[in-house]
Amino acid sequence: MIYQTFAEVYDKLMDQLLYSQWRDYVTKRVAPAGQPI
Repeated sequence: MIYQTFAEVYDKLMDQLLYSQWRDYVTKRVAPAGQPI
C-alpha cells in the first residue's frame, strides 16, 4: 500500500518534471519563430 502510493506520487513528480522541461524546450524552440505552441 505504501509502495503503491509512493509510486503514484513519484510518477506524478516525474510527469511534472518532464512536462516542465518539455514546455521550456518547446517555448525556446518555438517562441523566437513567433509560432503558437
